[in-house]
Amino acid sequence: MNTVLIVYPHWPPSNLVGVHRVRLVANNLAQHGWHAIVLTVSEEFYEEPGAAGSDQLVKDTVEVIKVSARAPWTLLGKRIIGDIGLRAFGTLKQKALELCRERPIDFVWISMPSWYPALMGKSILSETGVPFGIDYQDPWVQALPPGTSPISRAGLTQKAAQILEPIALRHAALITGINRSYFQGALDRNPRLNPHSVEFQLGFDPADHSINYPANAPWPKDKLVALYPGAFLPLSAPFHLAILSGIKALESRGELPANACFVYLGTGHSSLPILSLARDLGIAHRVYEFPNRIPYLEVLQLLRNVHGCMIIGSPEPHYSASKVFQSILSGRPIFALLHRDSEAMQILKACSSNAFSVGFEPNRNIQEELETALKCFWNAEEWSPNLEAMEQHSASRSAATLANAFKHCLDS
Repeated sequence: MNTVLIVYPHWPPSNLVGVHRVRLVANNLAQHGWHAIVLTVSEEFYEEPGAAGSDQLVKDTVEVIKVSARAPWTLLGKRIIGDIGLRAFGTLKQKALELCRERPIDFVWISMPSWYPALMGKSILSETGVPFGIDYQDPWVQALPPGTSPISRAGLTQKAAQILEPIALRHAALITGINRSYFQGALDRNPRLNPHSVEFQLGFDPADHSINYPANAPWPKDKLVALYPGAFLPLSAPFHLAILSGIKALESRGELPANACFVYLGTGHSSLPILSLARDLGIAHRVYEFPNRIPYLEVLQLLRNVHGCMIIGSPEPHYSASKVFQSILSGRPIFALLHRDSEAMQILKACSSNAFSVGFEPNRNIQEELETALKCFWNAEEWSPNLEAMEQHSASRSAATLANAFKHCLDS
């Protein structure tokens, strides 16, 4: 059996979305001939609350090694740097080099964000001869939202990305991503690069959905709920506003059930809260927002308990909503607003789960179609998604794709 060292600073009980992409692949590599060693940071150094019970989601075929990290860096009492990849860069790199020297490691796979551990790939290759690959869960270099100052934290982070990305990629044997558009920009900006590349979705494991987990809904028990579990992303703001405007229109026409409400869970502490937008439209009584993230298993349970799920993408076609698989497997009706050409929309169509989906196209007014979809969504009673069509995105299939990519790099 070959061995891959996976470098990713977060691991269960971390509750970040990216953890599950890495976990799902690591869990399934053994059946494709690869022993997975996950090099991560001990949870005592995380700033985010953990997800209780998530340790049971990791198979015993996965070997996990944890290192320490520095405390967040502060200046005059103000937090300056908290990124776990920076705080643990030295210990992760030292341990990775040690493992590659002392263990029969065949390949190193570094998933990001955090972006900065990708920079250790060159040292691993030059000092130990072990080839490495970099995984894009998000594009590293991204367009700034309109009006963002170039000297803001976001602006400076993107400036650093433009400098550091080509350094990190220069000697990579493999580039992977959720879909090709996540890393195609990097290849276009660095035409001399010629790595092998593959893409695979975040994926899913039906076993995750077989665990009954105690979940206390934070909204009133008498409500009929459409649940959106996920972060509020600035690029998605027009979609959220369109949905809230649709809710207002249905409310004014008396086309919503009396106890219907829209719940936004784990949105984060944005400068533009969903509830604030709802208040401006006069529909705050229909909207609940809970910005704090809750444990992954609890989210799955809540999705199974509500009337239906909401999937909200962005005007960018490359954006692939990570909750699409959990929503389909919940067995509940799905309302979705996504770019027409997004992969998430194609997955919903393939699974016959797009009855209440609206496809965004630039310069096309979708508001009437959106309101119709929302109205029909509330009347849905029977829901039978085609789960066989999802198999190509299963965690096992993703692991097979990655294992084949590792082998291709070693054989080249």
